[in-house]
Amino acid sequence: MSVLSVFGSNLSLLVRLHGSQTQVAEGLGISRIQLRRYLAGESFPKPNALKNICDYFSVDARILTDRLTHGQINLMRQGLYAAGESSPLVLAMQEAVAYSCRSEHPYFYNPGELPDGLYARWRGAMSLKDSAQVGLIQLRTLNASRVLKGLQPKQVDLDLQKQTRRDREFRGILLRQRTGYVALYFHNPPSAILSFVFIRPVELGYMPAASGVTFLARDPGDHNCRVRRCLWIKLEPGCREALRIARHPGIMPWDEVPRYILPHIQPGNESF
Repeated sequence: MSVLSVFGSNLSLLVRLHGSQTQVAEGLGISRIQLRRYLAGESFPKPNALKNICDYFSVDARILTDRLTHGQINLMRQGLYAAGESSPLVLAMQEAVAYSCRSEHPYFYNPGELPDGLYARWRGAMSLKDSAQVGLIQLRTLNASRVLKGLQPKQVDLDLQKQTRRDREFRGILLRQRTGYVALYFHNPPSAILSFVFIRPVELGYMPAASGVTFLARDPGDHNCRVRRCLWIKLEPGCREALRIARHPGIMPWDEVPRYILPHIQPGNESF
């Protein structure tokens, strides 16, 4: 079997494990047409695109040129597959989490309030007090834990000089609390900024949604906020709203925010 055929076959398996073709294409930052060419074995990604694919699916380049085994696929379904040995930094983080979390407590469980999938993430902009910010965030259940991944909007530089896709990506964990959820996610690099979110499920039409507060752990600037109200709304697979948000620069004035979203994110009389 040719390399293109093996790559297309493996990629098809990985896409089915991670959602729809539309979701995966959006997550990779490519068009559905280009993704379909990969799946059909008609095209092979350039090095930068291949790196994005490996990062997205948490695999290495070898696994996209050597046929996947049933054992590897089962491990991926459970979120247990590792492409290689963990780095000392990753092992250090795992050690710290193991020390901090007591095994007898249920940190992860999901009553169905916030199911896996793609969410629109709305909140007040931290750097511009008269503006709002919108982006996408993806929730996913591994073997027993829940994790999240997203991209900072292009207009938000996080005080960094570079604006590559990898620099804009953040990843984290979603923990269940008695009255809601806590999300902790790390930006790239983690030393630049950390985000901490508390949200509770709210009634907002027929799609799952949650509102709360976002906190940024960073040094206060002259004009930057560190606390903002936020709202997450689940998007249907393949909906046009996801593509619209993905293409949006990320920052908008309050008068452009949809009316049904505005009350959940616009500053009120609350104090933090």
